[in-house]
Amino acid sequence: MRNINYFLIFIFVFNLVGCLHIPIINIDRNKNHKENVFLSEDNQLYYFGALSEESNKQTFQLYNSAKIKPKRLIIFSNGGDVYIGMSLGEFVFNNQLDVEVNRLCFSSCANYVFTAAKNKYLNPDSILGWHGSSWQPNINKEVQKGEEWAVKWRKKEIAFFKKINVNTQITINGFSQYKWRNYIKAYVRGLPISGFNYSVDDMKKFGVGNIYFTQEKWNWKKANKEMNVLRVKAFP
Repeated sequence: MRNINYFLIFIFVFNLVGCLHIPIINIDRNKNHKENVFLSEDNQLYYFGALSEESNKQTFQLYNSAKIKPKRLIIFSNGGDVYIGMSLGEFVFNNQLDVEVNRLCFSSCANYVFTAAKNKYLNPDSILGWHGSSWQPNINKEVQKGEEWAVKWRKKEIAFFKKINVNTQITINGFSQYKWRNYIKAYVRGLPISGFNYSVDDMKKFGVGNIYFTQEKWNWKKANKEMNVLRVKAFP
């Protein structure tokens, strides 16, 4: 029994470490554009790669200088700094932009950009996933202790999610639904659990509505072969 417990602990640590390094899957770029941020010929904003201050700045400049304002931000991102994510999310919300997920929107991208969009579009092979916020257990402990950096993050998130009218639990709700069988399968696959996602109906329960598919359906399971995102329920 003791050996089994050690094995389960090993699997848990294997997944915990894996969650700290979310892989970025191959980017399908427009053949006419190699830059991370650009305005396409059909007047749509594209944002590729990790969320960054420089990419945000370029996005804002392209939008503000455009004679005809783009209505959609097409994004491919594995996330990034939480404050940069909220800055981009506020820009999306304030300008009532639609957001289309081009293959990947994870972590801060899912938390703050996807949730803030007027209309949300999912491509059939796209991955959308959450894996925490200032409400996750380890950060929440720091908030309770009054750690300045954690309290600052919490206050900013409270204001952000209140503004876009989304329940903050969407960022952490999946953790309680991880089962030992998920950890064991992850170990067998050699692919740690990256995070979790929801069905369209469950996302609506958190206040994230107006979600559409660019084709007939969202084939997230097929796309998930390159990551390990678990499907969970809202308020199980």
